[in-house]
Formats: sequence, C-alpha cells, structure tokens
Amino acid sequence: MTIIDERGRLFGRLNAIDAIIGAFVLLLIPMAYGAYVLFRPQTIRISNVEPNVVEQGVSPRVHFRGENFRPFVRAQFGNEQLHDFLVASPSLAEATMPVMPPGTYDFALFSEAQEIFRLPKAITVLPASKPAGVPVQLAGSFVGLSAERAAAFKVGQRLPAAGTPMAEILALGPPRPDVRRLRAGDTFVFTPTSGTAVPAVLRAYCTVVEAQPKCRVGEVQVMAGLVVPIAGAGDFVIDEVRGDTEPVDLQVDVRFVGLPDLVRLLKAGDAEPGGVDRTATLVAIGSPQSIVAELTQRTSTGTTAEEVKSQERLAAVTASIRLRADPSPEGFKHHGMPVKAGATFTFETPQYSVRGTVLSVTAATPAKGARP
Repeated sequence: MTIIDERGRLFGRLNAIDAIIGAFVLLLIPMAYGAYVLFRPQTIRISNVEPNVVEQGVSPRVHFRGENFRPFVRAQFGNEQLHDFLVASPSLAEATMPVMPPGTYDFALFSEAQEIFRLPKAITVLPASKPAGVPVQLAGSFVGLSAERAAAFKVGQRLPAAGTPMAEILALGPPRPDVRRLRAGDTFVFTPTSGTAVPAVLRAYCTVVEAQPKCRVGEVQVMAGLVVPIAGAGDFVIDEVRGDTEPVDLQVDVRFVGLPDLVRLLKAGDAEPGGVDRTATLVAIGSPQSIVAELTQRTSTGTTAEEVKSQERLAAVTASIRLRADPSPEGFKHHGMPVKAGATFTFETPQYSVRGTVLSVTAATPAKGARP
C-alpha cells in the first residue's frame, strides 16, 4: 500500500494537508499553555501592612509588603479610595491613609471594576485619644444664646460632643445679658444685643504653622477681641489668650500712691469685674500715709515746651491682693502682666483704677470654694 495515494490521502485514510494542520494545532496547545503560564499576571499577595492601627484624625503613610505588586491597580480601605497608591517594587507599595471614622477596614485591589485581591481587617482606626494641636486657654464668653442653650453648658463638656473635640469647657460663669464690645475706629463701644452671654474658660487646640508660629483654632487666628465659631456651641468672643497651665494662688502686697481722695476709695473686698477664674480681690489694706511728692508736668505751646514742677501732697497705702496667676518661664503673670517684686501692678474696679508697685509675692492657700 502506498503511503500517499493518487487522491492525496495518507495511508488511504487521512488527507495530508489535514494531517499537517492537525499536527500544527497539537503543537500550538503546549505553546499557548506555556505562554499563558509565562506571561499571565501573578496573583498579588500582601503579607504585612504597617501601621495596621492608627488614631482617628491622623493620616500616616501606610506601607504594604508582599509579592507581585504591579502598577495601574486601584486600591481602597473600606469604601475610601487611595488616590496616591504607589507601587515602588514588586514587593513594596505605599499610600496615604485617608481620615476615616473609628472602625476596622478591609484593604482591596481592583483591576478596572474587577476585584483582584482583598485583605480582611487590614487596618484599625481607633478613636482619637486627644485632639491634635497645641493646647491654649481662651477666656471670654459664649454670645447670642437662648436662655435654654445658656443653661445647657457644663464644666468638662467637650465641643462638639461627637468626633474630634475642638474645645473643652474648663470654667463657667453665671449667664448674663449679652453686651458686645465693638471697635469704632481707635476706640471700643459697648452695646447690648438680644440673647444671653455665658462667661467661660475653654481649653482649645491650636493648629500651628511651623513657618509662622501663630495659633489658629478652626479657621481663626486667635487673639483678644476676635470671635471664634465653636462647633456645637456657637460664637465665642475671646477676652484673653493664655497658656494651658494650672494657676497658682498668690497673695501680693502692693504699695499704691495717689491723690488722697483716690486712695480713700480702696477698701477690703473690692474685686476686679468680669472674668471667671482670674479675678483679683483686695483682702486687706493698711492705713494711708501722707507724703509730699514733686510732680513734673510737661506743657507745650506752639514749638516750645517746658516742664513745670510742683509740690503735691499724696497718700500712700499698702494693700494685700489675692489673685490667681499663671506660671511662665518669665515668672508669674496676671492678665498677661508680670507679678513680681518691683513690677507695676494695676488694680481696676468699676469705681476706680489705681497703679502701684509690687512689694512682695507669696503663695496663698486657695480660698474656700475657689475653682480648681
């Protein structure tokens, strides 16, 4: 029997061309499988996520270690997409953790819309232990409140109550009619408004820009006289900004010198108005002594000026004042002014204002019922 007959059949059964095609197809099968094995995308695996526990409000750089990482994949924690997922090598990738609420989240990778990898419980977000920023104390008042809202504030209350607090109430004064201080040119005017005000001291948290170290609470750069919107509480008018330190009770002996009619106004029990926890109180006063002082007055007429000296009979008195001062590297301060021997001290009430010199400063036992 011939191998190929006159009709081109192989062994009289199979066409030679068909046989060649069949052999070629059989040869393609292992070649195709080999190409598939050689060039197919390897399965991505993640062995480590660092860190895998973060605090709410923090956005750290998260590193992923594993194998077969490749570019052009979409990554996400939970439902939050990581827009800066960067593949540094087949075994290392990184991304910035978005700000997310407390909880435990899966990590997933997608190619187009198809999920190609998921790591369950890849990262845990813990509730914030404390607000981020530098703590300061703001003394002032909540303003424009209804009577019900004014009565709702409590010492120790965090504002807002949910999420990362912006401020914490350290001390409260009794509600009072809302009287605003408004700037008119170079002076201030006081005008009553509708609503109720509540004096308070807050612990707030500053955002500090390193290149320009100024304190910002929310979007406001804090300073005396400004209004800060406090989430969950309304507007807060700042009267004083001070460090977040524990105040110290002091007894300060001050020698006041002035006209006799002015010195006679001083009496034990007088106190500075306003404020919640830094009010100074005159607790004792000695007997006035008459002194003669030489006063110099400078007068000017047109382009000439002259000094006129005169003898004046004044009164001098030593008074003991109780106050709460803030410690600082420069010593004690009260309303931002130094409290130390030799320093000038101003005592002001609604009836008078006197200025004297500090003679001595001693620690005082906290008065009964004083705020901590």
